[in-house]
Amino acid sequence: MSAWDWDKLDKQQRGKPQRPPGGGGGGGPGIPPEILEFFNRLKWFKGKSLLVWIAVALVVLFWLASGFYQVRPGHRGVVKIFGRVVGKPTLPGLHYAPPYPIAEVSRPKVTSVRQITLGGSDSEDPSGGGGSIQSQMLTKDARIISVKFIVQYKINAVQVVDYLFNVLDQRQTVKSAAAAALRAVVARTNFSDVLAKGRRQVMAHGKRLLQRILNAYRLGVDVVEVKLLNPSPPRPVVAAFDDVKKAEQDKVRYVRQAQEFRRKLLEAAYGEAKQMLDQAKAYREQKLRQAEGDTARFRALAAFLKLYGAGPQAKLARRITLERLYLEALEAVLAGSRKFVLSGRIGSRLLSHFGLGQSGPGK
Repeated sequence: MSAWDWDKLDKQQRGKPQRPPGGGGGGGPGIPPEILEFFNRLKWFKGKSLLVWIAVALVVLFWLASGFYQVRPGHRGVVKIFGRVVGKPTLPGLHYAPPYPIAEVSRPKVTSVRQITLGGSDSEDPSGGGGSIQSQMLTKDARIISVKFIVQYKINAVQVVDYLFNVLDQRQTVKSAAAAALRAVVARTNFSDVLAKGRRQVMAHGKRLLQRILNAYRLGVDVVEVKLLNPSPPRPVVAAFDDVKKAEQDKVRYVRQAQEFRRKLLEAAYGEAKQMLDQAKAYREQKLRQAEGDTARFRALAAFLKLYGAGPQAKLARRITLERLYLEALEAVLAGSRKFVLSGRIGSRLLSHFGLGQSGPGK
């Protein structure tokens, strides 16, 4: 209906007498007041249509401009149009997508490390066994151990769509998978290995198994680290276990003390043996030098006797040699013995008492 039709209709309506309430009277049916008010508003809108269209255009422009979105460093952008993911995850920077409600943008942070803890804040064992139900695990040698562990993970930047839409509750899924993986690893490990020397292997195997489980779920996360925190036996046997552990520590200490004592004894024995060997070598060298000197003197004497024969000089040399040998023999015999010098009557009486001061046959 055009503008002049509205004016004509308004004039016709004003020229006719209005019908009383109740619908009576002649002249045909009249137009309800609500319709007239609507037409009046349309006339007001007609006079100001330019401003209204400018306002509408600005609103539409701002609505379209709201489609620009910023992806901060360390984040990825995922765009959904009418509930369906389109394109690949967007990198940090300024991007554009159709405005809401046509499209929605999710921007999860892929560089932050998320963490969950199991075995520490769970409900206590209602049987009174100590520890939490989730933290108690069965080892390979059929012994129960209480284990508290921490799992750290982060979103895979390439698989961020899987993280957002493949699983409803990502944190609970990681928690359940971690508990299953750790139980499987502990079930293949002995009790003592979980407590001490095998703890690193348990953490490494648990990390690899957990990553395989999450990959099978297509969860889109990377496991950063799995940590075991103070694994211990159940509370009722803690005292007995501490006694055994203390006994093992005492055993190690005693063994170390024995090894240290053995080392000191061996060092002392090796030192004494080396000293004795050095002394023996020195004594051997001394005797060799002395024998070589004696040999040289005897050879010189033999050469002298051979040269001069049996003359008076040879006899003198022989007598001197015999005296020297006698004195050297006495020196060697008496060097290590106690000696007493006796003189006068006391000496003669003492010698006669031992039968040493007389000479002759039968005396």
